[in-house]
Amino acid sequence: MNKKQLSIISYIYLILPIIIFALGWLKPIISIPASIALVIILIIKCVKDKDADDEIFINKKRLLLILVFVFLICITAGQGNLFYQSDDWHWRNAIFRDLINMEWPVHYDNTNATLTYYTGFWLLPAVIGKICLIFGETTSWFIANITTLIWCSIGVSLCILWIIKLLKVDTKKKLLIMLVVFFGFSGLDIIGILLMNEMEIIRSLHIEWWAGYFQFSSIITQLFWVYNQCVAAWLIVLMFIGEKKINNYFLLFLLCLPYAPLPMIGLIPLFAVRGVKYLIEKIKEKNILEFIKEMFSIQNILALITILPIYYLYYCSNSAIGSSGRFRVDTDILTTYGMVYLAIFYFLEVGIYAIFLAKKNMKNELFWTATISLLFIPLFRLGLDRDFAMRASIPSLLIITYYLIEYMLNIDTKSIKNTILIIIFALGCITPIIEYSRAFYTILQTGRINAVADKIVTFTDKEIKEYKNFMSPDEGLFKYISK
Repeated sequence: MNKKQLSIISYIYLILPIIIFALGWLKPIISIPASIALVIILIIKCVKDKDADDEIFINKKRLLLILVFVFLICITAGQGNLFYQSDDWHWRNAIFRDLINMEWPVHYDNTNATLTYYTGFWLLPAVIGKICLIFGETTSWFIANITTLIWCSIGVSLCILWIIKLLKVDTKKKLLIMLVVFFGFSGLDIIGILLMNEMEIIRSLHIEWWAGYFQFSSIITQLFWVYNQCVAAWLIVLMFIGEKKINNYFLLFLLCLPYAPLPMIGLIPLFAVRGVKYLIEKIKEKNILEFIKEMFSIQNILALITILPIYYLYYCSNSAIGSSGRFRVDTDILTTYGMVYLAIFYFLEVGIYAIFLAKKNMKNELFWTATISLLFIPLFRLGLDRDFAMRASIPSLLIITYYLIEYMLNIDTKSIKNTILIIIFALGCITPIIEYSRAFYTILQTGRINAVADKIVTFTDKEIKEYKNFMSPDEGLFKYISK
């Protein structure tokens, strides 16, 4: 596989569900032009992508090994309904089931409400499930879940392949290190618990809540709890790292919107800083026209006039956004107690890694933008809970993970400094280990390997006020463009 093939597959992976959404949710007068525009973007990426080289960076045997490994990771994270699922799957399974069993747009006649959520991850598997309804709901549900397992595995595998390409992971040893660091990355939650004497949290087997106000989720935690958001966000960040120009900037940025609006906000400083750096370079070269030409590329313009207005109207109808969901400073943190907690939290989750990585990345704008962003993200809230800090941090946390992988690939284990870093990383690995411990504990308690979380079943009989994050009344501008 070469970079151009990887790029094309990645864009198809991200754009295909958006086309499905347009055809399934919107009136033909909107959906057909939007779908054509998105197909044109794919054609441009397939035909005119001259920046992608043709060098084969991974052979078929190693590619197969990665696919199998990622497949097993996704199964144990809950995909396919074959293993334990964390509590958030109660809501996610209900969303997925309604997408399969109900007509699109999903409307709940009992409460005169509609499903309003970032459903991008589930749309292709839901289409497969709908087709299989001819075999009955049970069979359809099984096939659709196996499809989500395959779909998630493809997405995570694409992320792994981008890292392999960008960091030139060309040996088995480097591949092993990369996989361990990627899936093992986490802040030092166990140290936070011991330092703050929050031992009760260990009994919950979810130790990332030790700081109370704040949480930055490990890679495995994200996959266990918010797979529908993190996989696309990871992929977009890694594709962004590989960009040398800005002719795909708006496209990549907006491709995050259908899957992960909060992580998309976390992308803003990363895109802005690199964009400004590129602008300065073009000004020095006295080639500002090239910058403007790239910024207003066909794919950027088409993304701006299709993805942005459609999903802006869609999300604005969400009840949580419309009530107490405004973007605001979290005043609870702006106390002496809160700021001390933030300082300790930041040091253990991000700062300690930044100390080791700073020298190597002294002139790396992405590293410093991510490091600084993660200091300020916890100060803000959007929506009913503190999801903003947990999810807007996903892009910057992946940036830190990426540069930690880069550092570890060529680490000198004889250095005392590097030995300390390895110990710190190992302590961080306790967090994903505990995520798996909770899974195995639940399996032992229930006596079932597929200890799925599926108590809500459907939102058909649920009240909007109790499920504001997922349901909306039939109002707002989106109703004028939906079927």
